Amino acid sequence: MKQIQVSDSNSGLGSSRNDEIVSIGASARLDTLPEDCISMVVSHTSPRDACVVASVSKTLKSAAESDLVWEKFLPQDYSSLFPRSVDFLSKKEMYMSLADIYKIIFLN
Repeated sequence: MKQIQVSDSNSGLGSSRNDEIVSIGASARLDTLPEDCISMVVSHTSPRDACVVASVSKTLKSAAESDLVWEKFLPQDYSSLFPRSVDFLSKKEMYMSLADIYKIIFLN
């Protein structure tokens, strides 16, 4: 358990009687946040980072693989890039499909 000292900002030296030790335990873990909050944070990273986050825990995996995250990584006009007959299970699957198409077209 990590401990930090919090002091009264008016005291200058941190030696007033309002000084206290605050313990930060398991409740400060990222995976205790609501899943949609974690997803919002992950959506501001990169697809690679989202995959790394997904490997940390089941809760983080669920948040990192959500459509909220992967829709942010898709181009704005992503729906026009696929025929209507193609049906994806998730935005991540759609992103990965676009990445594969890019590899075939531009790297070969």
